[in-house]
Amino acid sequence: MKRGTISKLLTTGVLAFAVSASQAAVVNSWDIVLDMQWNINPGSTIFDAGIPGYSTGLGSPYVSATEISWGATNGSFFNSNPDRARSGLLITRPHVTGSVTTSFEGQEVYTTSANMFTHLNSAIAGNFKTLERATLDLTVQLLLPGTGDKVQNITKSFDVHFYETPNVPGQCAWGLCEDDVFAVIAGIDLTSTFTYGGQQYTLNYFETTGQIKELSNAACNAMGFAGGSCYGFTTMENNRTDVMFNLSITTAVPEPEAYAMLLAGLGMIGVVARRRRNAIRR
Repeated sequence: MKRGTISKLLTTGVLAFAVSASQAAVVNSWDIVLDMQWNINPGSTIFDAGIPGYSTGLGSPYVSATEISWGATNGSFFNSNPDRARSGLLITRPHVTGSVTTSFEGQEVYTTSANMFTHLNSAIAGNFKTLERATLDLTVQLLLPGTGDKVQNITKSFDVHFYETPNVPGQCAWGLCEDDVFAVIAGIDLTSTFTYGGQQYTLNYFETTGQIKELSNAACNAMGFAGGSCYGFTTMENNRTDVMFNLSITTAVPEPEAYAMLLAGLGMIGVVARRRRNAIRR
């Protein structure tokens, strides 16, 4: 085989490896679009007929993508008069855009702020309808920075149960008569693994305020999760609970052998090029 042919084959092989290595390069930063909202489809939100033991539920429940509230018609949050007060679950950061830096496993994890929702627990009159169940929808989009090219689109729904306590001693199975309870079957978080350009990544969407914890069996049973565990939080009367979330993306540390091979291959191209130049001069 001629020297020129060998050189061409070697050069072609090294270039092919270089292209393959570049395709497996880590994406250092991602653009993100995060949407959290209440599902407003019919049947997704259920209100009861008022606190058990009281008269038929009155008041005017309200449902939108960012707010579920109940209590007095035209009432207000934390009104000192229970007949004029409302309670509610508000998504206070429904739509978030930004970026997140890729973190390497075993090293510092970079996070970015995500969505947030708030429970406002007012003392409302016992004859008002109160929330029983709802559905919380979450959408996470990952895009290549500056291009708008969508790499991942992740959606997840959470079945939310809510219990408005009657604030009457002896009527709370778990002894928290002044605390209303928000619960889900599992904690509101999301872990998703995906591959892009030959590199595997793990997306983590998680609660950062430490509010959502495993509840007692008694509380879970009262919420309708008979015999099973559930997660959530309680809010004392005339208080609020803010629940905030963050997002991170991690990947394995690139193998140094791959980069060493790439550098060696590029060096070999240089050697071949010099030999060809020397051969021409002769």
